Amino acid sequence: MTEVELPYGEGTRVITVPEEKLTGIYEPRHLPGVPDLETAILSSLENPIGGNDLARLASPGKTVAILVDDVTRTVPTQRILEFFLPYLERLGFEL
Repeated sequence: MTEVELPYGEGTRVITVPEEKLTGIYEPRHLPGVPDLETAILSSLENPIGGNDLARLASPGKTVAILVDDVTRTVPTQRILEFFLPYLERLGFEL
């Protein structure tokens, strides 16, 4: 049996996992933030990997859904939306 400590609320919980059921323990990579968040976001929106940019997909009458991470993820969702929502408005989406 292996004891694994997991984040839980403001603290942690320890669980015990049978060896034959444990495939590995994976932790997130910690990367430095981007120096200019607005430029990084707009560049990503205008030059997506493996697909069309939103400007090519946008047309009158189209709708858009926005999915965001929950509070357990260390993503600056509020800061991202500060740049993303005005971008959608410039493309003609009604918010």
